[in-house]
Amino acid sequence: MFLQFSNLAGELTRWIEDVEEFCTDGVFSNSLEEAKEMKTPLKDIHQELSEKSGIYKELREMDKNIRCHGLYQNPYTWMTFPEIDMLWKNIQNRIREHGYTISNDLHRQETLDRNKRTYADYANQIHDQISHLRNDCMNLIEGYPEEKLGFLKKRQTELRKVKEHLRVLELKLGSELDAMQKNDYTEHTIHSLEQDLRSVDHLVRTLIQRVQQELDLMDTADITQEEMQEIRSSFFKFDEDKSQRLEYGEFKRCLRILGFDVGPEDQENDLKFQAILDIIDLDRSGYISIDEYVQFMVMSARKSTIASKTELINSFKSMTATGDREYILPRELREHLSSQDAQFCIKKLPRYNGNGAPYEALDYLAFCNRIFQG
Repeated sequence: MFLQFSNLAGELTRWIEDVEEFCTDGVFSNSLEEAKEMKTPLKDIHQELSEKSGIYKELREMDKNIRCHGLYQNPYTWMTFPEIDMLWKNIQNRIREHGYTISNDLHRQETLDRNKRTYADYANQIHDQISHLRNDCMNLIEGYPEEKLGFLKKRQTELRKVKEHLRVLELKLGSELDAMQKNDYTEHTIHSLEQDLRSVDHLVRTLIQRVQQELDLMDTADITQEEMQEIRSSFFKFDEDKSQRLEYGEFKRCLRILGFDVGPEDQENDLKFQAILDIIDLDRSGYISIDEYVQFMVMSARKSTIASKTELINSFKSMTATGDREYILPRELREHLSSQDAQFCIKKLPRYNGNGAPYEALDYLAFCNRIFQG
């Protein structure tokens, strides 16, 4: 019986030592998943505790039997049952305390996870608002300058509201702000949202400045909003690749269509075109921005060098066989224009749908209306 007691006591105390070591490990998880995983070994220990309870009870009964025979010194172990009983009660307390610690850590991670979800919802909403404002401003092309100025000032007011929402979010998070930044539910940090806001704010301010310059230019040149809109619309009609800028070739074709005296696109050392570039594109960037285009066209309008809609219509009309026909044929365009200009007009002019016209007839009136009215 002494030998059996010794073997069971050794098995139980070894298990208690292993569990003690487990309970001594610190408890601090870095994620909700880690906190949940800590529950698994604790669950295993509770199952083992139930199994080891049987060994503990067996040792207690063996100790009673040994004492009944008046025997006290076990030649196979120094461990006595009172010592085992103390270890057993202590380890149960340690398991219980460690379980509380793990539960508290899990609660901490669950709270943090809920806060991260809440932050992500707010951050995603704010990012969507910023993106919406940016897209609104980037797509602001057509419209009278005064209308655009009013539109942009409304976006500026909305932008201030978004800034306030972000500030409220920062205050709400307080000391948890840093913990929110590593977040599986959103890619948008406070820092990235602030950067996006600064970017859109700069865009809105730049656009307001440009529109205000247009209004100042209109006052200086004494042109109407309708005339300014015609100039802007003509830019986008000649911007074939929708890049919001005119390459030199596109710009030269535009000038020829609008009645400027410049050479064909393939003519090298075109002094007249180079002189225009000296005025409009001082930095020789290789393209004409809409701001450069508008400024040049307004200057040209003041000098009356740009063709009006009526003049452009009459120019097309004079190229027709009868001199007054409401449609023009591709071959007539090729007879009077360079190959590049003729091909441009054939591509851009819509089909003429009037009665009695050939299938290939083109509607130059509709083209001129689009150019000058947007």
